[in-house]
Amino acid sequence: MVNNFWRSLLYKILPGHCLQCRKASNRKLDLCFDCEQSLSLIRHQCAICGLPMTTEIARCGHCCRYPPPFVKTISLMRYDKSSSGLINRLKYSGELPVAATLCTLLALRIESRYMNDTMPEQIIPVPLHWKRLHKRGFNQAQAIAHQLSSALHIPLEKRLAKRLRHTQSQQQLNRRERRLNMNNAFGLSRQLKYRHIAIVDDVVTTTETVAALSRTLLAAGASRVDIWSLARTPPGRHNN
Repeated sequence: MVNNFWRSLLYKILPGHCLQCRKASNRKLDLCFDCEQSLSLIRHQCAICGLPMTTEIARCGHCCRYPPPFVKTISLMRYDKSSSGLINRLKYSGELPVAATLCTLLALRIESRYMNDTMPEQIIPVPLHWKRLHKRGFNQAQAIAHQLSSALHIPLEKRLAKRLRHTQSQQQLNRRERRLNMNNAFGLSRQLKYRHIAIVDDVVTTTETVAALSRTLLAAGASRVDIWSLARTPPGRHNN
């Protein structure tokens, strides 16, 4: 179960303060119930790629045609206007309380999705190239991975995966360009210690980034890779 002693102790001393509306959250979470419900939380998704769906399915049409190298994707919410504000506050302004709050909800979802499955043995954040890391100041995926590692008691390996190339930003690229952009983008700094690994990122769009890192891990000896993210881009919101 998710257990954070110090955070629980803090909420006994100070009331929760909503990161969205700035009012008292009236719960042991810095997000009030109304603002949580406004975040387009994902109710159903493809079990493999995490694409939001109207009903829960084991495999979407795209995964049937083009099976990805990872086994399972779990995302908390759709990436849209309601969620992008919080994501951008973490990604570009370094507001770490956003990661702590959203990861509390994501960790609960992860636990529920592994009720009849084996949890990963290690968590790895999607790495940034040193140039982008220097410019931004921190890696938002690493901040998310740190929170999930603490909540789920799974070891975090921050420096195992590395960016070999300073790739172009994926945001303005279509699916084919994204795949070409990620060719040979990742490498590993040492041998794998664990075989079942969870890759963590802030937003999964077309899955090209996490697929490229998954292939790198599998080539190095991993037996299974899963994907965890705060948000997943819904159908029609990314370029094909």
